[in-house]
Amino acid sequence: MAFACPSDCGHCCTHLEREPDPGADEFRDILREQGIYHCGDGARRGLSLSNAEAATLRDEARRSGVRARLHPRTYLLETRRRLAVVLDWHLAHASCPFYAGDGCSVYAQRPLVCRAYPVMLAGPLTFAPECPKAPAPRADVRAELRARRAIDRAHALVDASAWDAMERGRFAKALSTREAAERLRRYRHVALEEFLAATAAPAP
Repeated sequence: MAFACPSDCGHCCTHLEREPDPGADEFRDILREQGIYHCGDGARRGLSLSNAEAATLRDEARRSGVRARLHPRTYLLETRRRLAVVLDWHLAHASCPFYAGDGCSVYAQRPLVCRAYPVMLAGPLTFAPECPKAPAPRADVRAELRARRAIDRAHALVDASAWDAMERGRFAKALSTREAAERLRRYRHVALEEFLAATAAPAP
């Protein structure tokens, strides 16, 4: 990482509660009509993780005895096979359980969102206003800018893949938030990548 966090900080690891963006609920309602559902607390606390990142942190939690709450953050509900197709996961903590007080205990495996912080956008250089140690020179945040661009590419790929997945199954649309959450508990969870691989058309 180019921007070295001071050892006396840890602010971004221990302050994972936030006010939702204005209009976020309305946007989620639009997605819900299309069959894309969200957990209830992802906009207010914690971190969003890719399927691969969630699997890595789940393994690290088992290995180290850390109690990490992970549940699907964004998902589709395939009714024919009773599958919850998970687009991303939610690490549902206001303070990261992998923060050990003197640093990140999974630093080498930390998610992209952590690698990018405090850079907020891939366009004009913008720092998270809540970061008390945010650097000024662009040269100090090259690695963070690369991570933010990787996040943007990953989000675009997940969005395209989700629409592709919806062409390959029978997905429930316009469920209430409560009904979607109830089905999520009953359905088997599969990663989006796993679902796409399993439903790919056979080679001619």
